[in-house]
Amino acid sequence: MRKLVFTLLLFLASSPASADDVCMSGTSDPDARLRDRDYERIVAPEPVYPPGALAKGSEGYVDVEFTITTAGTVRDPIVVNSVPPGLFDEAALEGALKFGYKPRIIDGAPVVVEGVRTRTTFSLRAPDKPEERKSAKRKKKLPQDVSKNVYDQIQRAQDLVDVEVYSSALSLLEKLNRSDGLTEYERSNVLNLIGFVHYKMENFVATIATYEELLRIPSLEERMRKQTMYTLAQLNTMQEQYANALRLL
Repeated sequence: MRKLVFTLLLFLASSPASADDVCMSGTSDPDARLRDRDYERIVAPEPVYPPGALAKGSEGYVDVEFTITTAGTVRDPIVVNSVPPGLFDEAALEGALKFGYKPRIIDGAPVVVEGVRTRTTFSLRAPDKPEERKSAKRKKKLPQDVSKNVYDQIQRAQDLVDVEVYSSALSLLEKLNRSDGLTEYERSNVLNLIGFVHYKMENFVATIATYEELLRIPSLEERMRKQTMYTLAQLNTMQEQYANALRLL
């Protein structure tokens, strides 16, 4: 038996402006200094976790550099460092463009700020609340395993996905999902990968339907349930189904 985990969980960590970034004008007007302020991030939506990274259980981070405009928007984001290289770059850049700031104010007027850097972290581990950590100490979690047969079939499907043979991967996975005898844990992993394949094939309606089926599994792990709901909210937003997106958040 080999353990197989496809967890849908993400965590965003970003660096606020440090004290070294604060710039006050040398004006002799004592009132102007009261009006001056450094930039401050006020909007920071969580980036979309790349489905391929989710399916493989990959984690990492991206350092992005950009300019904050006088309107508080972000322009010209570039990747200055990423681990692993390239895997999360696109998601981090798209996320940075959605940031919103209070602009830096000098002498009572907003100014452009160049060279702002922030780190976006993509993690499959969420920070537990204090009460959840206490509960975890009291309750030992039972191990969940995938049978060798199911594992091997999922791995074959993953290999097909890696070479972008999506139709064959989908056929294999859907046949596996129809088979009897799967545990709920095994089925959750199968459905998770089916949803990812639909996403790669840009069949977003099928992606949503698959993740909704995943949520109907009674014993679905809580972390996977929460992130699947968040992923569904993002997908519904892409489809302009805003009411459904709000219901899931």
